[in-house]
Amino acid sequence: MLSYMSVQDRNADSRVSTYRERNSTADRALDILALFDEERPIITGAEVARHLGTARSTAYRYLQSLVGRRFLEEAPGGGFRLGLRLLELARLARRSYGLSETALPVMIRLAAAVHESVLLTRRVGDLVVCLDRAESATHAVRISYERGSTLPVNAGASALVLLAWSDLAETRALLERTDLRAFTPATLIDVDA
Repeated sequence: MLSYMSVQDRNADSRVSTYRERNSTADRALDILALFDEERPIITGAEVARHLGTARSTAYRYLQSLVGRRFLEEAPGGGFRLGLRLLELARLARRSYGLSETALPVMIRLAAAVHESVLLTRRVGDLVVCLDRAESATHAVRISYERGSTLPVNAGASALVLLAWSDLAETRALLERTDLRAFTPATLIDVDA
């Protein structure tokens, strides 16, 4: 009987632990921030309530906490948009890598020499993140790959360069478990290619 209760208690503890981990205030705040994307730069309280499965009053309490800490701000036409605190954190994140300070002078010289844009990117799982860029002053065509932008690991020259210097077996495993989408006719979506 005692061991049965211990197993039962452990199962109850794991259910409670999972419940608490997935329903904490921090998780809900992060879930709200994750709602924003290119197509949805502004969210409403109703959308947040629906996404979280909570009452509107609860959703608004979360939103007001995020506004109070400058992670969100009220949008002029209604709803909420990302706040300036996120820009501050993005700047600190870039500085913490230390790559931009070292690479930017070289990138600027390279952009001037080749008359093209130069990107500093990093692979994070199945994404490539733009950490910094230098634009050529003489090239009329500009790229829209901004700092913090992400692209799938199979899209774009930066991604292919990063894959080219990775271990072949690791690269194959990554590509096989990733949903490879075509963005242009030139985007490679065949793992062997």
